[in-house]
Amino acid sequence: MLAFPEILKTLTPVKRFFSKGSASRKHFFERLTDLVTIILSIYLALTIEGWAEKRIEHKRLIQYYHNLRDEIAKDSVSLTEVIADAENHINSTKSHIGILRAYNSTLQDSVAGFFRGMLSSEVFYSSEMISYQAMVLSGDIRLIEDLKVKQKLIELEEAYKGLKIYEELYLTFITEDLTRAYAESFDLLDMKLIEEDNFTQTGYRNLVAEFLSLNLTRQQQYRASLKVARETLALFQQESGKKK
Repeated sequence: MLAFPEILKTLTPVKRFFSKGSASRKHFFERLTDLVTIILSIYLALTIEGWAEKRIEHKRLIQYYHNLRDEIAKDSVSLTEVIADAENHINSTKSHIGILRAYNSTLQDSVAGFFRGMLSSEVFYSSEMISYQAMVLSGDIRLIEDLKVKQKLIELEEAYKGLKIYEELYLTFITEDLTRAYAESFDLLDMKLIEEDNFTQTGYRNLVAEFLSLNLTRQQQYRASLKVARETLALFQQESGKKK
């Protein structure tokens, strides 16, 4: 182990290096100042660049939110309209069934009117969630930091997919089963009933019952989707208020 005097001797070059007026000391601090200046300049440049990028991303996110709010608001209007359409079909079909249960020939025109009414339905236009899909494809979905918002968008997309599948089944029923039954029952040129007792047949009665069932289920699905759409819209309104 070195004695204390020997330790002092080993530190003498360092002492001379940092001694007052030393050229080496002056050169060292000049280089250190240059290095610190360069580091600070790089840091400042990166900070400004990051801030600018964040600002651009923030504006892009606000625009996405604006588009999503508009799209979901339109979806909500459409869903409200098809719920009302399904409700009308449910009510008219129940009246239709009531007439069929107590059927007599004098009610043929009424039954025929209900039959024609079944051939016209309003359906949800099947929103493609364009803004949401654009965010997913571009990777901008990362801009949404709130996991609750992301989960609601996924939930809404799944609800719309379910509606689209169900409406395809519903439209197939109308364009194939109902249309075929209508063509078999009526002379479409003269709009006259071909078989007067056709409405008393089990096949037709079952067709009407199936139509009622389809509309009951359709209405339930529309209402469930509308609930999710409104919840999602409310979340976006909250988030937009925070990000202004």
